[in-house]
Amino acid sequence: MRWLVALSCLAAGCASVLGIDEDYTAKPSSGTGGEAGSGGVGAGGGTGGTTGGGGTGGSTGGGGSGGGAVTLTLAASDDSMVRDDNPSYNGGNNDIMTVRPAAPLRRAFVRFDLSSVPAGATVSQAILSLCATSGANGREHAVHAITESWTENVLTWSNQPAVAATPSSTRPAPTEPGCEQWDLTADVRAWVDSGSDHGWRLSDTAENQGSGAVRWATKENATEADRPSLEVTYVP
Repeated sequence: MRWLVALSCLAAGCASVLGIDEDYTAKPSSGTGGEAGSGGVGAGGGTGGTTGGGGTGGSTGGGGSGGGAVTLTLAASDDSMVRDDNPSYNGGNNDIMTVRPAAPLRRAFVRFDLSSVPAGATVSQAILSLCATSGANGREHAVHAITESWTENVLTWSNQPAVAATPSSTRPAPTEPGCEQWDLTADVRAWVDSGSDHGWRLSDTAENQGSGAVRWATKENATEADRPSLEVTYVP
């Protein structure tokens, strides 16, 4: 019966009162332009380049000999959300992660395993793709590099990791379902050089002001094309 109540409330605009609209069930998404979360084909750069299949949370793609560029499409290894009204809440198994400025405030987190990019490689481009299952008018989102370790199944508001003070990128939040891309080459290049990566936090740039929730698909989302991905191009 809970789903019948949720649908009735959604039509009447009271889903936020129930607290289930943005934490547990993703709305249908147009999913245009999305990268494959755990599949896809990476481009091989030089002579003899190959295409390969990656496992869950892994990478796809192949490199060629002769120093050509290699492109990998990585699936998220961790993603989750936190909420200030429930400091012990963990959203690691959700099919969506919500960003909301207030009442209650919510933040999203995503990380990718970069171990398939060899040490010493020169990263020329890194594009993060996230797909929204709903939008909000007049909001702006910021992507901050995370500076501490975390895992999706233990992340809460109370133990959320620190982030860089300056955002790596900001852009208007989507107003409708669809996929968005962020050029985060500088972050990924630094992480490959240092051998350490903790991913990004996605949050509203004006927290505690106004309203408007955006729900982003996670790696658990039923629509594979909407799952988070990171496309990394590098020269070995």
